[in-house]
Amino acid sequence: MEQGWQSLRQRLNPAPRRGRLVVALRSAFGGGRAATWTIAAQAALVLIVAGLALPQAMRGTAPSVDPVYHALAAPAAPASAGDVIVVFRPDATAQDLTQAIRDAGARLVDGPTEADAYVLAVPANAQATALKRLRETPCVTLAEPISPAGPS
Repeated sequence: MEQGWQSLRQRLNPAPRRGRLVVALRSAFGGGRAATWTIAAQAALVLIVAGLALPQAMRGTAPSVDPVYHALAAPAAPASAGDVIVVFRPDATAQDLTQAIRDAGARLVDGPTEADAYVLAVPANAQATALKRLRETPCVTLAEPISPAGPS
């Protein structure tokens, strides 16, 4: 009778099934608790090594972190960096603007402003010549120095 009850208990509460991997590993390591602890120790060792190697790998490939913000493009020069303000005719082409600025020996600093003016930088010793060339150019409607002390 005792055997019957034990058989019934086993059918009602079967022992938990072990995965095939665990069974294979236990048989490979001789079974028992020693195999379980061996597997756990190996897994812990793998995690420790990965935890130590991963930050070093990331440090080697990651870009350095610079706490200062840098824009991708060079900052626009303020209008005060220019010497001359120029207004071109509305029908002037980009090629006309480029040629006029180049002929005057100037460099474009800012523009167009809200009034469709452009700010140019010219060498200090060539401002009078640059203004004369710009004023003679047909596509220029206004060419004036920004600084009140400059020649007109």
